[in-house]
Amino acid sequence: MKWNLYSKIYHVKESESLILLPTPTPTPTLTPIPTQTPTPAPHPCLFLRDMNFIISSI
Repeated sequence: MKWNLYSKIYHVKESESLILLPTPTPTPTLTPIPTQTPTPAPHPCLFLRDMNFIISSI
């Protein structure tokens, strides 16, 4: 009985999400795309330090 109720709810959510998908708008070709300067990647040691902090705080 629970599974039947769950599948009904899931089906409704799935159909709602299909309806709520935004329609793609055509992009204008006249506007120039701003070029972004590549940002340097952070040092791996900083990433490892943050990961250690996250793991130790759990």
